[in-house]
Formats: sequence, structure tokens, C-alpha cells
Amino acid sequence: MEGMKSVVIGDDFFVAGFLYSGFDKGIIVRDKKDIRIKIDNIIENDEIGLIVISKALVVDDMDYISKIKCDSAKPLVIEIAGYGKAGALK
Repeated sequence: MEGMKSVVIGDDFFVAGFLYSGFDKGIIVRDKKDIRIKIDNIIENDEIGLIVISKALVVDDMDYISKIKCDSAKPLVIEIAGYGKAGALK
């Protein structure tokens, strides 16, 4: 996966932490209503090899994330719990 880029999706603090650690791009999401559109747009980019998503964004829609994981090997999608309660976003 040489040359592959990494993207993090979450709230301000979640994204900032990953960007400081070297991620290529961050997408800040303040509510869950358009998360599928943002994920679909990222998946269409062949340069993206890793997507890290705040679990708070996808906890109510794990079937969608599981489908992405099963349909292709790239990009690798990982959900990570941030601070606070999962599912707290509206």
C-alpha cells in the first residue's frame, strides 16, 4: 500500500489527534445525517488506503460499515471509540 493515503472522520478533537499523528486528511462531522455520503466519496478515491472513523458516528449504522468491509479489501475501514459516549452525536 505504498503511496496510499489515510483519512480520519470524526469530531474536532478526534480528527485533530489523528492529523497531529500524521494522517493525510481529516473530515470533521458534527452530526450523523451525512456520514454515508462522506464515506462513499472517500471510498471512490483510489488513493485512500485507510479510513479511521469515530465509533460515535457509526454505532447506529454498523451494517453499512460491515458491508463496506466485506465488499472490498481497500480501503481498510477501522472504527475507534473517541472520548465520551458512543452514539452521542445527532
